[in-house]
Parts: sequence; structure tokens; C-alpha cells
Amino acid sequence: MTSLKEWSRSAGKRYAALKSEAEAAVTRWEWGSSAIHSLEPFYFERHRFGRGQRISAPAKPKSGQEQYGFDADGQLRVTRSYTELEGRCYETFYDHRGAEVDKVHYDYAAKKSVIHVARYRFDAAARLLELEHLYPAARGRRHERFEWEDARLARVIVDHDGTAQTDDFVYDPAGELLRIEQVYPSGDRSVTYERVAPSLPSLLAQLEALALDTIPQLLERLPRAESVCALALWLDMEAYEHVLPPGLALLTVAERQRLVDLHGPDARSYLWNPAEWSAFDTPSLEYRSDELLALAAGANQLIWQKERFTQARKHVDALAKKLMRGAWAKSLGVTDDWVVFPVDICSGDGLEGVRRVAPAKKLALLARRGFI
Repeated sequence: MTSLKEWSRSAGKRYAALKSEAEAAVTRWEWGSSAIHSLEPFYFERHRFGRGQRISAPAKPKSGQEQYGFDADGQLRVTRSYTELEGRCYETFYDHRGAEVDKVHYDYAAKKSVIHVARYRFDAAARLLELEHLYPAARGRRHERFEWEDARLARVIVDHDGTAQTDDFVYDPAGELLRIEQVYPSGDRSVTYERVAPSLPSLLAQLEALALDTIPQLLERLPRAESVCALALWLDMEAYEHVLPPGLALLTVAERQRLVDLHGPDARSYLWNPAEWSAFDTPSLEYRSDELLALAAGANQLIWQKERFTQARKHVDALAKKLMRGAWAKSLGVTDDWVVFPVDICSGDGLEGVRRVAPAKKLALLARRGFI
């Protein structure tokens, strides 16, 4: 049998042959709004991907949509992941050989370079026992061993380029997955997946009410040393279970002027990036209580499981608008062009956040002063 390393080396030259063989075996196609199938048990829960919805075949595939080809035995043979470039898609082919399946994942570019190869090993009961990935470009390797208790997956032991961890699976009395706990070599644990019963709108409404109560209380207790011109509600949209609640950052008039003097015509790129401010991610602006974090934990699970990141952004936008309407002039000493705005700290889209939530008169004032 060819080793996975040999398979990886030859896959770059075998694109046309593998594509022809896999597609010839397909007897049925399915489409998803995003990924909906995987050979790995609990793939979406473990890797924190929201599962897409099954859709009809589109006339023109959109970016993010997925196409799956199955053979007469119901085995997955082809996956196509479409991009924003017309006619370009990532392609994955599966070679089934009894208890083993080899997978090759190709780039969307015309050259079709290999992104990674994988080998799955199953037992007679079709339970996945072992999965190995090789990443040729990065020379990386990931090995996973799946341990079962009868028909129930108990744990996955992972070795990723020498970094070890274990995923433990916890079930309810009915045998349904309740949560996944990641266990580190030190013995420390963190919950990476948890089934959540309340609806996301309900959790977001509770989060908003609590934030509207606690944020003003915190800000009113701050010393009024300098006039304040902006409050950022910053969040990390790539943080999975830590997207919400947003953190706080304050911009003073003096610091705004410092940024303008320092960066001149380019100051707008810095004025609305709270990571550039002195009062960013500081203990004095921490308002997130245990109660708030507990509510957010459930909301964050639903956000990534159901791919509701847009709802998270709308939640923070609404929170910013309501906070901006508060009577801050006396309690915080704010300027007439004071604004509360949302920003994703990863993309630095603060200026877009200001334009989304600030009233038209406020935007006009900021524009006249050269801040937007």
C-alpha cells in the first residue's frame, strides 16, 4: 500500500486522473449553502463550523456554496467548494478502498496545487478509528485517533505537529451529544462545544438588557479627567466561543488630537481603531460580569454552530445606538461629536461601524471636522 507521504507527493501530478475517476463514479449530486457533509463524526461540532442547509442546484454557484457527489453505494467521492471567482472552486476527491479512504484537497487556482491529503481508517462497523493529514506546503502533519465506547464516540486524541490534546465527548442520558471538552497535557479543560437550549434572539435580548444596565454604571464611576469623544464596542468575530459580549475602549479628545497630529491625512485609519488607544482592553473598563459571560457563552455557541455572525453584529450595532442616546454630557463629560460605535478588532472596520450607527447630523459634524 502506498504511504500517505508518497500519495501526497504524487497527488499534484494526478489531478486530472483523480478527478476523472471520482467524477465518473458519481451517480448523485447534492448542494449545500455551505459545508454539510464530512467523513468525520461530529466534524462541525469539533471544528466549530456552522453546518449549512441543503439547497437546490443553483444556476450560478455563489461563494461558499458546496457541491457533493456520491456514488451508487452512497459514498462521498467529490466535494467542490465555490469561490467568488466564476468557475473557480476548491476540489476534493475521495478514493475508497474498503476500510480505508484517501482524500486529496486541491486549491481553486488553475494550477490545482495540493493543499492537503488525508487517510481515514475505519473498522468493520464503519467507525472511524484513525485520521492522518499531511500539508505539503507547510510540511505539517495532524494525526487523530478515535476511541469508541460501543457506538458512541468517547474521545479523539490529537497530535498536531507535536502539540497534543484530547477531545472528550459528554452525552446526556438519551445518548445525545451534550458538550465537547478539550483536554490539554496539563490536565486543564475548556468547553469547545455545548448544546444550547434557549433561542439566540432570547439570549441576545437578555445580553442587551444586562449590558445597557452595567455599561452606564461602569462609565459613570470613571474619573472625569478628560473629555471623551468616542466609546468603541469592540469584538473579535473570529473568536468562536468568545465573540460576545463586546469589550470597551474610550477615546479622549487629547488622544484624538495626538493621533491627528501624528498621522495627518492618514489619521482616519487610526482614530477608529481602538487598539491604537490608551484606554483599550484595560481593567478599568471591564464590565463583563459572571452573569453576562454565562449568557454570552450560550449565545456564542449558537452563533458559530448556526453561522449567525450577522446577528452578533446587529446585536452590537443596536447596543451602540442605544448607548449613544444616553445622557452622557454630565456623567462622562462627552463632546458634541461623541459617538458610540462597533468594531471588529480583527478587520479594523471601525469607520464602517461609525457610519452604520451614528445619526446623520453626527456624521455630518464629524465629516466637517475631518474625522471621517
